[in-house]
Amino acid sequence: MLVLALPTAAQGAPDAINDALAALNQQLGLNLTLNDLFWTWSQETFTDDQLGCAPDGVTAAPASVVGYVFEFTWQNEVYEYHTSADRTLTVFCGVTGDSGTQIELVDAVGVDDPRELSNRLCPAPPAERSYIRSRLAPDIEGWVAPGESVNLRDAASTSGTILNQLPERAAFVVTPNLPVCDAEGNVWWQVIYDGVSGFVVEGVDGTYVVEPLPPVTGLAATRTPITPENLPSLAESVRLQGNIRPLAAWGQSGKLAVLGDTGAEGVWIYDTTDLTLPPRQYKTNRTFTRVVFSIADGQADVLALGSDDGSLHVWDLSPSSRLIERLVLNGHNAPISALALGPNGSRIASSGGTAFATSVDDANLNAILIWDINTVAQLFALRGHTDTVTAIAFSPDGSTLASASLDQSVRLWDMATGQQTARIDSESGATSLAFSPDGAVLVVGYNDGATLALSLVGGLSAGPLLPTHDAPVTAVAFTPDGELVLSMGVDGVLATRTVSDLLAGEDATTLTLPPESGDPLVVSPDGTTVVFPLRDRTLRLFTVSE
Repeated sequence: MLVLALPTAAQGAPDAINDALAALNQQLGLNLTLNDLFWTWSQETFTDDQLGCAPDGVTAAPASVVGYVFEFTWQNEVYEYHTSADRTLTVFCGVTGDSGTQIELVDAVGVDDPRELSNRLCPAPPAERSYIRSRLAPDIEGWVAPGESVNLRDAASTSGTILNQLPERAAFVVTPNLPVCDAEGNVWWQVIYDGVSGFVVEGVDGTYVVEPLPPVTGLAATRTPITPENLPSLAESVRLQGNIRPLAAWGQSGKLAVLGDTGAEGVWIYDTTDLTLPPRQYKTNRTFTRVVFSIADGQADVLALGSDDGSLHVWDLSPSSRLIERLVLNGHNAPISALALGPNGSRIASSGGTAFATSVDDANLNAILIWDINTVAQLFALRGHTDTVTAIAFSPDGSTLASASLDQSVRLWDMATGQQTARIDSESGATSLAFSPDGAVLVVGYNDGATLALSLVGGLSAGPLLPTHDAPVTAVAFTPDGELVLSMGVDGVLATRTVSDLLAGEDATTLTLPPESGDPLVVSPDGTTVVFPLRDRTLRLFTVSE
């Protein structure tokens, strides 16, 4: 059924950041904008009237003051300012040395100590050392990196007996065991090479000597768009493997972003024009739970990431960018459960636990935050969902946000006012949703395996609720031409329908794929390739075989 919702009040933005930025510019004698800086902010209740940073000669008095902490990084120094929420006081709290925030295009992002990048599959590293991040993972195939060689030893130690020497490009199979980390700072994997089991070291002095086995070939230069008629010909064409999680996003410029798993936290970026090349790895000290590219061609290299600590990260991966991590927003107190970027990378929407809006209380549980990325203002806190928000999506023109929740509702929000405009209830939790490229149709997937199409032209109308999968729907997606709707379920079935068939209640064309697929169903921008990130640490790219 359709339920018209009551208006939801818009929330004020953290405008106090402008006061802190003005103070920074006055201090440096510059005219910096927020886009010139790497910066973070958080809300805090200070215990004195000088916000914890009384200037010399000023005695602070006990008080309870709600305010913000802003940290700006400029030329590898971090300037900290505290402001009161009412904007009556801005206090400079000092400057610290090199934050490690990377200004140039380098692999480490937002860390101030190499030890923070140490492999989390290992214990705390020895003094002045850091265990190399693991690209390998249990049960995958690996090889010796080009130009390298490595000894196969009978024990995970440099003193172990050498059983064989593996030359460059020698392939092996990693056993199901986790790595062994020795007291010297080495990471060892047990592998099987030429029928012999032994241990190889993953890297030496930060240089990888072994890595996941790349595919022999990449995607074909010419591929056929997927249709219901050729769906039976859809077959695996490329398999990528490594220490990766079952989450991915494909940008308009050809970048395929994948999240690293424990021991390789960060983002792996594949070049889809040549998937035989190793991915570029951006290492961080955070674990990301969501990843999404901007939906617009003009800003295809804007990437949004949601962290398990509730923070939001916006990265600019365009070749001309001085900054990789444009900004960090401390938006939630729990892992990000849903994330979306608006057209041209102009807005970001997120949900996870309790949102840090104008106040932190039960009213903000499961709220969705909307930010303007360019002005870094918090535009709205969308309240109403009573259970975890599982998916959110901007319409292609950015005028509407759709949200799905385990509270058995899908809601539509006006992005000009922040008001809820419609609510669609069901008897099962909503798990996924997607807008058609023209914004005329919204497709929803549910926990009971059903799918639903909503027509948004000339008002809101719903097609029939269709049984589609025998298990929860993990993802729904459109092909770029808007003609075909794809859905993926935990049952390992890929279902496709034309939009007209979905609205008319026709049966789906199905294809059984490997089970245990990940959350996303990633369709290439040209509609020829579907990416299935599996929980066996592989990415499987399917195309239509000729």
